[in-house]
Amino acid sequence: TYISNVVMSNNPANMPAAGIRIVQSGHTSLFRCNVTSALKGLEVIPTTSQDVSYLFIDHCLFDSCSTHGAYFYASAAASARIRSVVSVNSWYSGTLATGSGIEFAVANSAIIDGFTFIGCRMLNNYNNGVTIGAGPQNISFTDCQIAGNGQQTSNTYDGISIAANTNNISIANNDIRQIGTAGNQQRYAVNVAA
Repeated sequence: TYISNVVMSNNPANMPAAGIRIVQSGHTSLFRCNVTSALKGLEVIPTTSQDVSYLFIDHCLFDSCSTHGAYFYASAAASARIRSVVSVNSWYSGTLATGSGIEFAVANSAIIDGFTFIGCRMLNNYNNGVTIGAGPQNISFTDCQIAGNGQQTSNTYDGISIAANTNNISIANNDIRQIGTAGNQQRYAVNVAA
């Protein structure tokens, strides 16, 4: 599946649940997609016996989304999987009270494994720039800008928030700080739970 050069600009008063929603897929490419004003810009949400593998996101914009720029949730059972995702030069922004740039969540013993983010931006989100719940593994951020987050409440949300029981998270050569005209401050650049 190849989705390219698509613009989805929605009315903020009547947003769709997701700009792009993927439940089951293999070898999917998103190239130069621009999604603004959706509840979730990108929602990847396999359930029982469903698999999303080899997802490539290149030069995409998921901006001014209410709850998440991108939401990766493996739900229902151990047979739900999200694996081998690469995102390059893309932007993720959530702007309402629950808004994170990117969030990873795993239910039960489902699998989230093998994510690479290179040159991406998670800017001015209401909550964390990146939220990694318990369970995901092998996630890397390289040459990304994760800045100006925590706009809901100063010194409460982080650039990257990592829950306990995650494995092999790599954060290298990133710019994680307060920038621009953002009013509130991120609490920590990276917060790793006990």
